[in-house]
Amino acid sequence: MNRLFPIPAFTIAGLIMTFISIMITIPDYEGKEILKTGKLVDVLIEKAPDHCKKRHKRDILVVFFNYKGKTHSRNVNEKWCKEIKNEQVLQMKSNDSGTDFVFTWETEGELSNEIGSGIILTLFGLFLIFKGYYDRRKNKTYEQHQV
Repeated sequence: MNRLFPIPAFTIAGLIMTFISIMITIPDYEGKEILKTGKLVDVLIEKAPDHCKKRHKRDILVVFFNYKGKTHSRNVNEKWCKEIKNEQVLQMKSNDSGTDFVFTWETEGELSNEIGSGIILTLFGLFLIFKGYYDRRKNKTYEQHQV
């Protein structure tokens, strides 16, 4: 069997899914660590979302805030969006370097659910990689017996 592209589609899909799910899960894990060991800091809200209702599932509500002269951003859910106002001083938890922030109302449970979802997607991606590898080996064995 002569293929134009020798890597099975399952393997490619698995690699892509595994990479994306790991990249999505890492910030949630870091956020969980900040909730446990982070320090409370006061930040100044520069720009709250204009509206707190998501019009589409893909809409993202983003808050821009200032900490030590630098502007940072963080996604906020609809539940807490109404509590955030422009020019408001808000307490957040931060890592020691002051580069990553977590809202104090975020719970470890919410972040654990997101981490769990990322792990499930990663495992599914790995399954696809192994399925592609197994199918390719099976096809090679079949082709050798046909000759």
